[in-house]
Amino acid sequence: KFDVVYIDAAHDSRSTFSNTVLSWPLLRDGGIMIWDDYGLDGDHGPSKAVDAFWNLWADDIVVLKRPTWENWQPMIQKKMRSVAPPPS
Repeated sequence: KFDVVYIDAAHDSRSTFSNTVLSWPLLRDGGIMIWDDYGLDGDHGPSKAVDAFWNLWADDIVVLKRPTWENWQPMIQKKMRSVAPPPS
């Protein structure tokens, strides 16, 4: 598993979303995911994919850096999953 995943896709929403979803299981619990070029290419760019991912996985992430037009590198942390103790 990876501690950090940095997504710098082909600047379109489909490749950004697929890179994100395929990378998610490879990111360790507590790991950091960062996207590049958030605001590039308007509605057809990475922002649409990042926003969709954040909405769909909202219960599994902690937002560390929200995207803005000045900050094109939003960042989240994958929440730690609680592990149930083994039955006694």
